Amino acid sequence: MDRDLRPVAVAGATAIVSCGLLAVAIWRGWLGVDVGRGAAFCEAGRGWAVRQPANTFSNVGFVTAGLLIAWHAGNRRHLGTTLSAHRHLPTVIACIVVLLGPGSAAMHATQTALGGHLDMLSMYHTNRRDRCGRRWLCWQCWRQSADLWELARHSSR
Repeated sequence: MDRDLRPVAVAGATAIVSCGLLAVAIWRGWLGVDVGRGAAFCEAGRGWAVRQPANTFSNVGFVTAGLLIAWHAGNRRHLGTTLSAHRHLPTVIACIVVLLGPGSAAMHATQTALGGHLDMLSMYHTNRRDRCGRRWLCWQCWRQSADLWELARHSSR
């Protein structure tokens, strides 16, 4: 069998670490206080540890989709000519899709400002290829992401 399990291992580790950190952050209150982020256009918040349970737990779909992308990335014959020409690209794409889950869940679970910024950051990383074209890992994209992270950090104070 010519399946490479590294993409699954990397995406799986990304899923375990990011979901684990999110669970600890919710439990410890690291994301800040509930400011009602998303309350106007999402599921009604509850007084529970997870404010919007349906929206929060439905993000498992993104994690699952990322792991499926990683599984398919392990078989280079199914990637086509473009993705197979860039060895690590399918794995990175799988990890970005995995991170959509905990990023979105951060906002829906806590309704905090920082959770909202993590939600936006995860979506921004998913769509940044549009800004950077083929060089999607270019410095400009990482710099814009750092600027967005800095904004999130300052707004949570």
